[in-house]
Amino acid sequence: MARTMRAEASAGPVRLGASDRRRWGIQVVALVVVAAVAGLLVTGVDRVFVRPALVSVPEMRGQDPVVARATLERLGLQVAETITSPAGFRSGEVASQRPPVGAGLRPGGVVELGVAAQPVRIEVRKNSYVGRRTSEAETTLRALGFVVSTERVVSEIASGTVIDVSPDGPVMQGEPVRIVVSKGVG
Repeated sequence: MARTMRAEASAGPVRLGASDRRRWGIQVVALVVVAAVAGLLVTGVDRVFVRPALVSVPEMRGQDPVVARATLERLGLQVAETITSPAGFRSGEVASQRPPVGAGLRPGGVVELGVAAQPVRIEVRKNSYVGRRTSEAETTLRALGFVVSTERVVSEIASGTVIDVSPDGPVMQGEPVRIVVSKGVG
């Protein structure tokens, strides 16, 4: 009997019939499906099919900026700080926040904190802003602690260009600064 088996083994590769191939194919597919399901169970189905949960922005006003930053970063949010001079807040407190309390942000979203500073007079020079892009002037003036209002007027100057700033001279932080911007010819 041993000689017969050797003879069969040396005769070449064993050929599978159609039904054997189908059975092997079904077993391989079943194994792949079982492995995929096991992988989902290990990693968590919710992580594969569900978007990341939104983080609700907590109230930060009145807090120390260091504590507020640590709280927001612990929630997975990023922080940007600006200086502001609103009434009713002590210097060094968070006086404003954007987005507002309760807004939903994806992890990694940015919360802008306005930190109250002792108001000081700052020279606003009209010539430093005229000719600049609207967003650039607004961003710079807000970062200096001014409340910026923008008026758009018809002008032959390119749309989106600052054409006037008032007041021109020393302005107390927290005070309004008005910029006039061209909206083009028509």
